[in-house]
Amino acid sequence: MASPAAALSLGAIHVQSHLGEPLRAEIDITQITAAEAGSLQATLASPDVFQAHGMELSPTARNVRVELISPAKGGSKIRLTTTSPVNDPFIDLILQANWSAGNLTRGYTLLLDPPPVQKPPAPTTAVQASTPAQTGQTYRSQPRTAAPSASSTAAATGTTDATSSVTVRTGDTAGRIAAAHAISGISLDQMLVAMLRNNPSAFINGNINRIKAGAVVSIPNAEQAQSTSAKEARRIIATQSKDFNAYRRKLAERTTQAQVGEAERSASGKVQAQVEDATAATTPTDKLTLSKGAAASKVEDKLMAEKQSTAQNDRTKELERNLAELEKLSDASAATTAAGSVAASAETAMPPTPGDNATAGDAPASPLTVEANAPVLPTDAGQPAPADPAPAS
Repeated sequence: MASPAAALSLGAIHVQSHLGEPLRAEIDITQITAAEAGSLQATLASPDVFQAHGMELSPTARNVRVELISPAKGGSKIRLTTTSPVNDPFIDLILQANWSAGNLTRGYTLLLDPPPVQKPPAPTTAVQASTPAQTGQTYRSQPRTAAPSASSTAAATGTTDATSSVTVRTGDTAGRIAAAHAISGISLDQMLVAMLRNNPSAFINGNINRIKAGAVVSIPNAEQAQSTSAKEARRIIATQSKDFNAYRRKLAERTTQAQVGEAERSASGKVQAQVEDATAATTPTDKLTLSKGAAASKVEDKLMAEKQSTAQNDRTKELERNLAELEKLSDASAATTAAGSVAASAETAMPPTPGDNATAGDAPASPLTVEANAPVLPTDAGQPAPADPAPAS
């Protein structure tokens, strides 16, 4: 994808090396101006760009060196090289070209063919020089070189039509198997397509990149491989490579989502004086399980059980701590309430101040009260009451 101001254009890629050799490839720059050539920089895209395009930055791709070739050295080109041999039949690359007026991003899929099979040199017969018999010299006869058998010649040239089979071992790839049984004049893509068509049950979902370990693969002969043209075979393999990259991206996204879901899972609600069982049934979810050895599976199960037990113990301890804190808060609240009640009782029982709340028995009776309670003495009507005696002198 290029920016709107881009005038630079990249052409097709030309792979000049074979499988098992250091990479040598060139990309033509079909359109470029003098201003663009002066500021042009070409690099391998970052892993984020690879992931955004549904591709994976493989270890082989990381080692690819990107170099610009100026027009003075034979035309504007981008050269791709590695210092170590490349044993992967497919390499997915994304290149980024940047210059002063724009940028360009383009992806390539490199398909590496196995090296051509060299024919053995023709056998030669030793020629003995004729010597006159009268010389009396003795010559030892030289042994003739045995001519190679037809079977050995066919095996060396890779043109045998005999059908052979290979049992796929763990770690094998279809590209390596096809390269090991290369046939002269047949491209690696043609061999792969023929293998796929001859052994459909050996590949998962019919993808050449997903070969089954333990499957018995029938190696195609030259006639079967040539039933598909080299151009058509290259197109088929490139399409399957894109499908495989999409599958790997989807698998990686599913694994990442599962990990994020477990990390974000948390408990909510109130702390109660009840410990609930943490082993409640959960809704089953899709789970990707990779095959492994029995010993490794047992070790992992044991570690998982220990981890779950530790998590359960930690959760129980946390609930116990919360309950202890609640009990402390409850005791403190009860103590505060009791202190308030004691203070109120003390204030109510305080003795009254004299003169404030005196009872009727403590205070002297008023004259009106005494007069009202005094007995009524009989008096004669019309007679004055006797006068009080004079005090004694």
